[in-house]
Amino acid sequence: SKAPWRSNPYGTKTPPSHLQATRFDVLQEMEKTNKQLKRTYERIVNTHVHLAEQREKERRKEANTYYYSKFGGGGPAKRSSSSATTENQRSQVSPSDGVEGVNKPVYYNPEQTCSNLKYRLGANYSIAQRVFRETQSLLGHSNFQPKRILDVGCGVGSASTAVLDILLSQFHKGSGGAVDWIHLIDPSRSMRDAAEIMLKSTIENNGVVFTKYRKDDNED
Repeated sequence: SKAPWRSNPYGTKTPPSHLQATRFDVLQEMEKTNKQLKRTYERIVNTHVHLAEQREKERRKEANTYYYSKFGGGGPAKRSSSSATTENQRSQVSPSDGVEGVNKPVYYNPEQTCSNLKYRLGANYSIAQRVFRETQSLLGHSNFQPKRILDVGCGVGSASTAVLDILLSQFHKGSGGAVDWIHLIDPSRSMRDAAEIMLKSTIENNGVVFTKYRKDDNED
């Protein structure tokens, strides 16, 4: 929830043309206006901002509890009891604090998924590619050639498509090996579906036949 992109304005990076075309088709099928998707995305960002604030309050509460249980309020950093009480009060968050959505799970239905696809695909794709290329550079190109990809919290598949684009390009140039499989994990069915569509576009754009091995249709 503290990741900077979650509280930043819309991403400005442009994804590759094949992903842009696929994204356009998905958004057209969803039939949501730009205004609706923008409003939905702003709600997502606000929720993550509130989550970050709550986590920080929880962290401070735990730190204060540990300090006072160990030192009893004494030591070099001694503070008055009134100050400590005020600090502990600030550290607590409850549903009555009026922070909307803080104590509720964050769910991504098709509308939230499409807003993420529209506003975050390009930026997340660029970040993932940069991290992967830097990792290859640090470890050595020949030492880091993943055969299997496990994407936990895959979202719309931005990271997997970014890495796959690099690996397939290297494979075609003869400087890398083939990828055996990619496993996507996300609690949101609509996110998994979107990620599958984006991966299929990336794989077929690189001249490889897309094969779906398994999908757990009985799970949400």
